[in-house]
Amino acid sequence: MRLWIMLGVLALLGACGGGDDGDNTGGQDLLAQETEGGDAQALTADLTGRIYRITLLEATAPTKELNKVWAKAIDEYKLTLLFMVQEHDPVAGTITAAFTTGVSEATEADGVYTLVKMMPALEPVTFTAKLTGARFDIQGEVSFDIHDPTVNKPFHVEGITGFGIFSADGTAIEDCQLSGGIRETQAEGMCATLLTLGVVNFHWFMNLVHICPDWDLDSDQTMDAYYFQGHLEAEERTPFYDETITPIVPNDNVKVCQPHTEECIPKVD
Repeated sequence: MRLWIMLGVLALLGACGGGDDGDNTGGQDLLAQETEGGDAQALTADLTGRIYRITLLEATAPTKELNKVWAKAIDEYKLTLLFMVQEHDPVAGTITAAFTTGVSEATEADGVYTLVKMMPALEPVTFTAKLTGARFDIQGEVSFDIHDPTVNKPFHVEGITGFGIFSADGTAIEDCQLSGGIRETQAEGMCATLLTLGVVNFHWFMNLVHICPDWDLDSDQTMDAYYFQGHLEAEERTPFYDETITPIVPNDNVKVCQPHTEECIPKVD
């Protein structure tokens, strides 16, 4: 929710650890305890038409080392992730929402960035969520892409499940926990800009830090994807939204990427 994710940059290489050593056959199973139970606060606002910009993105698995990089990119409006409520039906207790990567225009003065306008960069992906009070639970699994200029193509995140909680007045998403996976075959052709290494193949990097595929997305007894968990928060920015799709142009140094297909060797403690 790059989710995770998505993961174009990594701060301290030496601090990265490997993935979960246990069996992992479905993200929804690992998130189950967090999504069960708990009464959400009352929601006093109509959410229809509201546009939220993600202001906090934190990965909790398989590594937390992306978080500082994401924080800086979000603060400088270089990473824009948008959550849109298309319809809120309080009687049925549902929302129809959409998610997409966006592009922001912002001004800067003395290190302080001010939003001017934000637009979708990719076609939004729509999904339905059950609404209980101010809490929403995604129904089923969804997939979406996350993109920024530091990668040569969007990260396609699959099998996403999770929940979130709106503020009572609907002006913020105070907490959202998501999980999903990125296929190993996608990482093999992914070029990413890492702070300590420059432009590298993402699959090569994951192998380097012994983060191996740990999720069987196809249920064929083969671990074929990297499992990610993350937390995000968002603030309403409806007046700044322009629905004109404005594609992201990757940085010149990531446009050419050599594939990497060598087998991952798990970390030995």
